[in-house]
Amino acid sequence: MIQQADRLLLDQIRQAISAYRLDNTDIGPLADKLLTLRDGLTFEDRVWFYQLTQHIATLDSASTFVPEGAPQERQLYAAITAATDGLLALVEQKAST
Repeated sequence: MIQQADRLLLDQIRQAISAYRLDNTDIGPLADKLLTLRDGLTFEDRVWFYQLTQHIATLDSASTFVPEGAPQERQLYAAITAATDGLLALVEQKAST
């Protein structure tokens, strides 16, 4: 069972992603915040943490990528969308346990 403190952190992850999507600001600070929140989680689930970290790493990489033209911009947007969707799915899955 997940502790209340972990549920609060999962909710903060959800809120951070939602705020990013509303503001569509720089992805770098979001990746940093998600890493900090992830580090505060205390439950044990290696596979879940690995998947979460992979999505955050995608966002971190996206923060330093400079697209050259519209096709790369679309690919970047697709990668960010897939990563944030994946993060939300993981958080929802874990929050429901």
